[in-house]
Amino acid sequence: MIATSSKAIFLEHLERLHRSYLPSKHPFFRKLSSMPKSFVSSPIFLGELYNRYQSFCHATRVMIYFLPSLNQPELRVRKFKIISHDDSVNTEGGIHHYQLKNLFLNLHATSMLPDHQFGDIEDLQNLLDAQTAQIILVIKDLYPKSLGAWCVVEMFADDWMRALMHSLSIAFPSIEDEPYFSECFLNEIEVIHAREAIDLTCSVLNSSRENVETTLECASLMAKTINDFWTILEVDLLAN
Repeated sequence: MIATSSKAIFLEHLERLHRSYLPSKHPFFRKLSSMPKSFVSSPIFLGELYNRYQSFCHATRVMIYFLPSLNQPELRVRKFKIISHDDSVNTEGGIHHYQLKNLFLNLHATSMLPDHQFGDIEDLQNLLDAQTAQIILVIKDLYPKSLGAWCVVEMFADDWMRALMHSLSIAFPSIEDEPYFSECFLNEIEVIHAREAIDLTCSVLNSSRENVETTLECASLMAKTINDFWTILEVDLLAN
């Protein structure tokens, strides 16, 4: 019997997670797109959506700096190319954090957390509702353990961004022109990130620098956590 490689096991696991947890299939996005325009364009609703979504994204952006198993020079260079897309100022509207902030400012959101509050996750979680706080703490816990959680985030990012854009476009038809969306989709940034993150992880797994069981477990937990996040938004923000 030929043993299945760690790479093959990991890729098959990602395929199962993709089928089970694809963000755009979550009811949150369908429900958001069906809400009255007056509700979706409410500055209070938009401010709350911003605070939670930006916090979720912030946690993933911060924790990429704490990923394990990528310390060799060649691997650091490849990781940095991914980081630089998120945190490079050489983009229209600045880094992704600022692009997202400017997007919601243009939608006239209110009560948005100021930039300086998006720092350490331990401090940020004190400013959020309990459930979203738990989400970002899980991200903080998973990222340093393996590359699995990171791969899942990168794998799903393009899909959830498109789902969010389409859901909000019912109330804001020109939202697709916002740099947060347009720049990402034009250059397929998140698709490239996903491909590179998965390739890096497969290389690490095949070199036995990371335990495959831990990687699979963290990937599964991250997929569930992302799904839980959409459920939280659905229940807390769209219930009424």
